[in-house]
Amino acid sequence: MWTAVFRDVSGRRHKQSFPSKGDGTAWLRKSIAAVSGGTYIAPAPAVTFRQFVDKWLADRSAALQPATIRTYRTLFGLDPESTRRPRRVPSPIQAWGDRKIATLTTGDMVEHFKALTGLDGLAATAVQNIRAGLSTVFSDAIAGGYLQVHPLKNRLVKLPKAQRSHRKLNKAPSFETAARFVNWLQVHEPSVYAYVLLLCGCSLRPGEAAAVRVGDVDRVRGLVTISQKRDPRARIIAAPKTEAARRSVQAGPAVLAALDAVLVARFGSVSAAPAEAIILDGLDTERLRKNRASGWNAMLRAAGCEHLTAYSLRHFFASGHLARGRSLAWVSQQMGHTKVSTTLNAYADVVTSGRDGDALVAELLSGDNLGTSAVGKRPEGSDDVRVGVAQVPNRSANV
Repeated sequence: MWTAVFRDVSGRRHKQSFPSKGDGTAWLRKSIAAVSGGTYIAPAPAVTFRQFVDKWLADRSAALQPATIRTYRTLFGLDPESTRRPRRVPSPIQAWGDRKIATLTTGDMVEHFKALTGLDGLAATAVQNIRAGLSTVFSDAIAGGYLQVHPLKNRLVKLPKAQRSHRKLNKAPSFETAARFVNWLQVHEPSVYAYVLLLCGCSLRPGEAAAVRVGDVDRVRGLVTISQKRDPRARIIAAPKTEAARRSVQAGPAVLAALDAVLVARFGSVSAAPAEAIILDGLDTERLRKNRASGWNAMLRAAGCEHLTAYSLRHFFASGHLARGRSLAWVSQQMGHTKVSTTLNAYADVVTSGRDGDALVAELLSGDNLGTSAVGKRPEGSDDVRVGVAQVPNRSANV
């Protein structure tokens, strides 16, 4: 650690610590030249890393979506530790929260990322996200005069090409599990049934499925357009995450029939539904998201399924199509990924070739014979289970 010291024209003493003598000398020369030329601006007051990150997020709150702010807070460790972060892996706030941001060095970054990238560390994507977030914070700290040298822009701060090789890449539920869950929902929870079909049959994200409007459904072409999403925590309707997320996805007859059944229950007929009405507006997505005893987990237990998340059904769509020969480009567009490489990195273990893609929704809902589910059993309370036929639950049989 090297410390450079000088005095400005008013006699005020300034000093700054640097990881190398070269960095300190360069800063000293630049500062003295600025003082001589009358362009010197005194550095901003010293603040801790936690204080700067709090201020940094507050300044950008108006320009960022609530979900993005929550992501930054989770990455940096400002909120209580996420259950997805291993206990032995420190967050940036845990590592340097009370240190002056001006004292952070490349050595601190090397040690931190060494802890993050071990076998017991975070997934590769999470590590890259943390690095990208920190890099932006440090760049803005330099622009604001809180920091002199960017501690991440150094060849010493490297991430290994392979991380957590034992990590399960594909988090999709099995075909049998997804089929059993969908068949149960078709009889007992029509609204949730439509919601789940949008996830596993159309690749929508949970927030996108909850915000589909009547006018977004093109029944002639068999398409659903994603033009907005619902943020359940902030309770607002917002724009999609990226430009690629604004897309039209293919929807099979089962999906369209399920959506129509919801509209008939709400408005009396499909034609009576306003174009701007959100189809699943009455669905309590908060109850589903929090996995309460009366919500998602209870439905899984009643269906006799092992645990799965709503988002994993989106993985089911991608892995199922790729395993059956669909092209990466098509799946990537349906998923709303900005880059095809994102799709390949996530589903490399299931990519195959040599077979035409299947209509997964039809395959999921249809059995060997009409009236049987995809797992070969007739769901309780249903007389007929066919693709594209809205089911009317027999409530008396399930009391």
